[in-house]
Amino acid sequence: MIYEDTKISRMLAENPSTQEVLKKFSTLFNSQFNNEINNSIARRINVKQAAEIAGVDLTLLLNELNMSVNVESIP
Repeated sequence: MIYEDTKISRMLAENPSTQEVLKKFSTLFNSQFNNEINNSIARRINVKQAAEIAGVDLTLLLNELNMSVNVESIP
């Protein structure tokens, strides 16, 4: 399960399908963030921080990420 404190780098390493979900939510994930995926930024920020930076709803993002790895959504 992916949580708000899950590091982006770990999430992507364990669940590559989550990258497509990130791209769907914001162009930030599609360009700058994608180019720096193996950079220290991805190792330092978690899902909550990424949602805040991108200006997306954390609950919606978590639900989509978890559905992409076949885990029930968060209520």
